[in-house]
Amino acid sequence: FEPPPPPPAADPPTGLTLTPGQKGKNHRVVLGWDGGGQTVDVKLNGSTIATVSNSGAYTHNVGKNPSGTYAYQVCNASTDTCTLVEKVTYP
Repeated sequence: FEPPPPPPAADPPTGLTLTPGQKGKNHRVVLGWDGGGQTVDVKLNGSTIATVSNSGAYTHNVGKNPSGTYAYQVCNASTDTCTLVEKVTYP
């Protein structure tokens, strides 16, 4: 009797796109990507800001007065299997 093999590692999420926009006075960034595991971590400037079911999209509300650079990355949850970092810079 052999134990079942471990599940295959999920494919990495790829092709991260960022679409800045506004809803009323609030700025937001819509993230989109392809692939990845069932659950993904959304990272901002290296820190996880959300762990969500992988729908291939996530909207981050950045508030009324965003400034500086927002560096996003999407990773399979609890792994270092990630998209490339993409950035949005506000004045």
